[in-house]
Amino acid sequence: MHLPPSKHASKFGVIKLHFRKRTRTLTYEQKGGWQSRADVNGISLDAHIHALYGLVLQHAGKSILMIGCGGGTLGTMLARAGRRVSLVEIDPVSIRLAKRYFGLPRNISCHVCDGLAYMQKNRRQYDVLIVDAFTGENIP
Repeated sequence: MHLPPSKHASKFGVIKLHFRKRTRTLTYEQKGGWQSRADVNGISLDAHIHALYGLVLQHAGKSILMIGCGGGTLGTMLARAGRRVSLVEIDPVSIRLAKRYFGLPRNISCHVCDGLAYMQKNRRQYDVLIVDAFTGENIP
């Protein structure tokens, strides 16, 4: 995990990354909402991410479409568990930060566009669909 600058400009609102040296954790904040918290290995510190992770691993499916990125911690964890992850995120800055500072793996297929528009145009079938998209604390 690289030490990031604290603020990043985005047309969807300033993204703040907070690195805590004592705990060696990184937090992604936008519009007052904490979108991701991770340890230095890119593993989420959020209980709801681990709950989703556990549910997905119980399913036999291997191909996953994720709408929403933040720090990409769930996608990272699923890819490391052998799942084929496609990630759709409307904000290119989120994907860049997830790759650079949160360790989003290169084998995750990333698409910059609106999640609904992507699903309407792309007819590919996935075994699992995860919607983890937020604007601040709200689902768009």
